[in-house]
Amino acid sequence: MIAFSKLLTLLPLLPFVFGAPVEVVKRSVPSGFPYAEGTKFMLDGQPFCFGGMNAYWIPQLVTDAQYTQAFDMLKDLNAKVLRTWAFSMVETVPTNSLTYYQLWEGDSFTVNTGANGLERMDKTVAMAEKYNIKLILAFTNNWDDYGGADHA
Repeated sequence: MIAFSKLLTLLPLLPFVFGAPVEVVKRSVPSGFPYAEGTKFMLDGQPFCFGGMNAYWIPQLVTDAQYTQAFDMLKDLNAKVLRTWAFSMVETVPTNSLTYYQLWEGDSFTVNTGANGLERMDKTVAMAEKYNIKLILAFTNNWDDYGGADHA
């Protein structure tokens, strides 16, 4: 006979033994958006295997010719996914054409929606769409050298 104390050690396993109900939530994924299914990436119901790269520098491009050259190169490399920065914080407005998205002044910040701000992110997204490249946008920065989350 099994001792009562040994039975108590098995109590946490009872839901697994008796098949406790598990709620499965189905989500709708828009066409063209990759998603995870188990251990696989999927795209439009098919396994999505890809080569990608980290290109933090893409939003620092200035001219249409630079964007075209960069995305032509990505196409030649058969890149399907591009990870790039969607953050760039400064404490003073740059005097050159440097891209920045937020200006920190004391305890407050301003979002730069101009030509050297979110308009460049719009250009990056448009070029990725044109070249059929999926984007992973990093919105958070933890590196002090680039403004860092410690800044907030």
